[in-house]
Amino acid sequence: MRVAAFQFKGSGNIAENLLAIKRGIARASEQNVRVLITQECALCGYPPIETDKVNQIDFHQAAKAQEQILQLVIRHQMVIGLGTIISEPGSCTNSMVLISPGHEKQPSYHKRAL
Repeated sequence: MRVAAFQFKGSGNIAENLLAIKRGIARASEQNVRVLITQECALCGYPPIETDKVNQIDFHQAAKAQEQILQLVIRHQMVIGLGTIISEPGSCTNSMVLISPGHEKQPSYHKRAL
């Protein structure tokens, strides 16, 4: 099984990050990678460096982006470890979400602090 890490110049722009992630998935698929790991906060940017504040992240847009990534995961039959920020009532966490074909609920790992 081929495993790869994909790092790119992220930003606070979810749409731009999503395009980069899509390119990474396509390239990984061409190279028969089955597990692709992105950097920390790849989808949303890394506050406060790439976004002014966590509350400026459009979590609805991030959820839609994760759905697009899930569709690519299903198409390419691979697993993605996606670095993102998860917003839950009362907190936001720097997280790694595991997106894989056939899993409705995606397991994730949350750091203690953002």
